[in-house]
Amino acid sequence: MAHERMPPPGYVECFEPDTHVVRGRRVVRQPRSAPLTPERVRACEARDWLATRAPS
Repeated sequence: MAHERMPPPGYVECFEPDTHVVRGRRVVRQPRSAPLTPERVRACEARDWLATRAPS
């Protein structure tokens, strides 16, 4: 799914990846609000992402 040009709405938010932000000359890690557990991955993968995609 994420190999498309743009992920469908909510896809990135569902997985909430750890991010790194550059502030000045420092890289700051912004961790997830909750761990990415196997249950959370299954819940994200179970969603119907095609239904949330904007019409082309």
